[in-house]
Amino acid sequence: MVSSSLVRTLVGLVVQRDWFFEGCDDEVLDPDDAVKQLEWSAYVLGGLSETDRRAFLAVLAELTAEETDPGLRELMESYGEDTGLTDLELPPPAWTPWLWM
Repeated sequence: MVSSSLVRTLVGLVVQRDWFFEGCDDEVLDPDDAVKQLEWSAYVLGGLSETDRRAFLAVLAELTAEETDPGLRELMESYGEDTGLTDLELPPPAWTPWLWM
Protein backbone atom coordinates (compact mmCIF):
# COMPACT_ATOMS: atom_id res chain seq x y z
CA MET A 1 0.00 0.00 0.00
CA VAL A 2 1.32 3.43 -0.94
CA SER A 3 1.21 6.05 1.80
CA SER A 4 -1.10 9.00 1.33
CA SER A 5 1.72 11.43 2.14
CA LEU A 6 3.77 10.00 -0.74
CA VAL A 7 0.84 10.41 -3.13
CA ARG A 8 0.20 13.98 -1.94
CA THR A 9 3.88 14.82 -2.35
CA LEU A 10 4.05 13.39 -5.86
CA VAL A 11 0.85 15.07 -7.03
CA GLY A 12 2.13 18.39 -5.66
CA LEU A 13 5.50 17.84 -7.31
CA VAL A 14 3.94 17.17 -10.72
CA VAL A 15 1.73 20.25 -10.51
CA GLN A 16 4.53 22.52 -9.29
CA ARG A 17 6.82 21.21 -12.02
CA ASP A 18 4.23 22.14 -14.62
CA TRP A 19 3.71 25.52 -12.93
CA PHE A 20 7.43 26.16 -13.43
CA PHE A 21 7.22 25.30 -17.15
CA GLU A 22 4.02 27.34 -17.53
CA GLY A 23 5.56 30.47 -16.06
CA CYS A 24 9.18 30.10 -17.07
CA ASP A 25 10.67 33.16 -18.78
CA ASP A 26 11.56 32.72 -22.45
CA GLU A 27 15.15 33.70 -21.67
CA VAL A 28 15.45 30.88 -19.15
CA LEU A 29 13.83 28.13 -21.21
CA ASP A 30 12.84 27.88 -24.86
CA PRO A 31 9.02 28.14 -25.02
CA ASP A 32 8.85 25.10 -27.32
CA ASP A 33 10.67 23.01 -24.73
CA ALA A 34 8.30 24.21 -22.01
CA VAL A 35 5.29 23.24 -24.13
CA LYS A 36 6.79 19.81 -24.80
CA GLN A 37 7.20 19.22 -21.08
CA LEU A 38 3.62 20.30 -20.37
CA GLU A 39 2.34 18.04 -23.16
CA TRP A 40 4.42 15.17 -21.79
CA SER A 41 2.84 15.57 -18.34
CA ALA A 42 -0.64 15.58 -19.87
CA TYR A 43 0.18 12.49 -21.93
CA VAL A 44 1.57 10.51 -18.99
CA LEU A 45 -1.31 11.50 -16.71
CA GLY A 46 -3.73 10.69 -19.51
CA GLY A 47 -2.46 7.11 -19.43
CA LEU A 48 -3.73 6.61 -15.90
CA SER A 49 -6.73 4.41 -15.34
CA GLU A 50 -10.01 6.15 -14.61
CA THR A 51 -9.68 5.14 -10.96
CA ASP A 52 -6.19 6.64 -10.74
CA ARG A 53 -7.31 9.79 -12.54
CA ARG A 54 -10.06 10.24 -9.98
CA ALA A 55 -7.58 9.67 -7.15
CA PHE A 56 -5.15 12.19 -8.65
CA LEU A 57 -7.93 14.77 -9.00
CA ALA A 58 -9.13 14.15 -5.44
CA VAL A 59 -5.65 14.76 -4.04
CA LEU A 60 -5.28 17.78 -6.31
CA ALA A 61 -8.53 19.21 -4.93
CA GLU A 62 -7.21 18.80 -1.37
CA LEU A 63 -3.92 20.50 -2.26
CA THR A 64 -5.73 23.28 -4.09
CA ALA A 65 -7.87 24.02 -1.04
CA GLU A 66 -4.69 24.33 1.07
CA GLU A 67 -2.67 26.41 -1.43
CA THR A 68 -1.97 30.00 -0.40
CA ASP A 69 -0.13 31.22 -3.53
CA PRO A 70 -2.77 32.75 -5.81
CA GLY A 71 -0.88 31.95 -9.03
CA LEU A 72 -0.32 28.31 -8.18
CA ARG A 73 -3.85 27.96 -6.86
CA GLU A 74 -5.22 29.29 -10.15
CA LEU A 75 -3.22 26.72 -12.12
CA MET A 76 -4.32 23.96 -9.74
CA GLU A 77 -7.98 24.88 -10.15
CA SER A 78 -7.83 24.28 -13.91
CA TYR A 79 -5.16 21.55 -13.94
CA GLY A 80 -7.54 18.61 -14.45
CA GLU A 81 -9.17 20.20 -17.44
CA ASP A 82 -5.95 21.67 -18.84
CA THR A 83 -4.18 18.30 -18.79
CA GLY A 84 -7.13 16.31 -20.08
CA LEU A 85 -7.59 14.35 -16.86
CA THR A 86 -11.28 15.09 -16.98
CA ASP A 87 -11.52 13.84 -20.61
CA LEU A 88 -12.26 10.24 -21.47
CA GLU A 89 -9.33 9.93 -23.88
CA LEU A 90 -6.17 11.95 -24.45
CA PRO A 91 -4.37 11.68 -27.79
CA PRO A 92 -0.61 11.08 -27.72
CA PRO A 93 1.67 14.08 -28.24
CA ALA A 94 2.98 14.75 -31.74
CA TRP A 95 6.60 14.41 -30.58
CA THR A 96 8.80 11.83 -28.92
CA PRO A 97 9.53 12.74 -25.29
CA TRP A 98 12.84 12.36 -23.57
CA LEU A 99 13.00 9.87 -20.78
CA TRP A 100 15.46 10.11 -17.92
CA MET A 101 15.99 6.99 -15.91
